[in-house]
Amino acid sequence: MHEDVLKIDPLALDKEWLNQPGLYMFWAEKAVKAREVSDLLRLKSDVTQARVLSNIRSDPKKYGLDKVTESAINQQVLLSKDYIDIQKEYIKSKTEAERLSRFVTALEQRRKALENLCFLQNQGYYSQPQEKPVLERRRVKLTGRRSKDDASG
Repeated sequence: MHEDVLKIDPLALDKEWLNQPGLYMFWAEKAVKAREVSDLLRLKSDVTQARVLSNIRSDPKKYGLDKVTESAINQQVLLSKDYIDIQKEYIKSKTEAERLSRFVTALEQRRKALENLCFLQNQGYYSQPQEKPVLERRRVKLTGRRSKDDASG
């Protein structure tokens, strides 16, 4: 997949935010298309199964069946090359649809990560160290006392 799309540059959060909706929409659309392909292949699989069933019932001897039972017919359908081929296609398309769905979920998590990084930036996480934390200065001002660490230094 494209894992590099999920990476975030913490020094360019504005650009990352501007790109996020477009990235999400692009990959969400790909996921929808993949589900559509998968659903259409499922339909094609069902039609193939019905066609093979009909062919077997119309000429069971052609398929090597002496007794025409539901169990024997269903086994022949499962062994049919047409049915096996379409099932393989369906499984591959279903896997791709699931992979894209997981990628879209990762993009949602990327959005949450961007929110958290912006929150941290607004709280001064990436700022320069200060002389004393604001809360410590307020405590000293209100109580007139310093902590043990301040008294020794």
